[in-house]
Amino acid sequence: MLITVLLAHHRFVFFSTDGQWVVENEGVSPDIEVLDRADLINKGQDPSLEKAVEVLLEELKKTPALRPKQPAYIDESK
Repeated sequence: MLITVLLAHHRFVFFSTDGQWVVENEGVSPDIEVLDRADLINKGQDPSLEKAVEVLLEELKKTPALRPKQPAYIDESK
């Protein structure tokens, strides 16, 4: 029996705007850090989602969503 193993390693690197090499698989640093506590998650809570909703509701208070006016209906009888 012949077993062939192929190992491939991709190499994609880039640097940040401050001239530092950025590590692969590092992910994006959060704007707001939230500790997802296991005890809360086990109770069915989602600390990350709850914080996100809290922050977005505060943003909406500061900058209410724009509600565009609906244009007149198109008269397709012409």
